[in-house]
Amino acid sequence: LTQPVDGVQVKAGWFLQQLYDPFQPDVLIANPACFTHVHLCEKLSIPLHLMFPQPWLPTKLFPHPLSCMKYRDTPSVMNYQSYDWCENVL
Repeated sequence: LTQPVDGVQVKAGWFLQQLYDPFQPDVLIANPACFTHVHLCEKLSIPLHLMFPQPWLPTKLFPHPLSCMKYRDTPSVMNYQSYDWCENVL
């Protein structure tokens, strides 16, 4: 780029900096459903932390993600029961 056009040159400069001086993470936090996290951590020699975004235990604060229930701001017994419903269906 020869002339800046609304910050495009700044963004291109940042991108080029990332190519030639890449960021080295200290740790990788990944979802267990993806498959490349092990290989990336092995290549980068960094620790891997697997974090699953779905709770393991039923809660009244929000419904099971697969229940297709609408989120409500107030705790509900329906949210708690949605975990049993989904477990029985799945």
